[in-house]
Amino acid sequence: KMASIPQGSHLITSGPDSKDKWPLIVKNNVYIMPGVPEYCRSKFMLVRDDLVTQPFFVAKLFIDEAEPQIADLLTRCCIQHKDVHIGSYPMVGCEEYQVVITLESKDQYALDSALSNLRVQLPKDIIVKVETDAPQGLIAKASDFLSKTMLAKKKNKNKYKDFKIGDAPTY
Repeated sequence: KMASIPQGSHLITSGPDSKDKWPLIVKNNVYIMPGVPEYCRSKFMLVRDDLVTQPFFVAKLFIDEAEPQIADLLTRCCIQHKDVHIGSYPMVGCEEYQVVITLESKDQYALDSALSNLRVQLPKDIIVKVETDAPQGLIAKASDFLSKTMLAKKKNKNKYKDFKIGDAPTY
């Protein structure tokens, strides 16, 4: 089956001795991976070192107050904590809280400082809950994806039993 790819893309192959016929297509920073989990894993292994990046850290505050009431505080926090991206998302129809404030940074200390600042400045009775996540780097996300596909493979181990690598199209 033929496919169109964006002009300027390039192919990464497993090498001339590989029986893997599926290409990995790259355009700028976008990697187009095969949809079959086994082929996706093999292609990921080819480029995983290229995808290593500094992780970012995330925190969320769930606030039971209207966004306009906390807007000035958020603006001041953005000015004080330039290494932290702060987002404010109104939650329409949610009975538990009215706004979710997100904080994202590549610098854990900067994120913790901004989070502490907000927790001190916001009235305690409007903070419904606070969530902090582990680093959310691309490798962590890709590893999670691949481990999930391994589970799916075990559940559907016969799904591709009639498909042979030689059946893959050549490019």
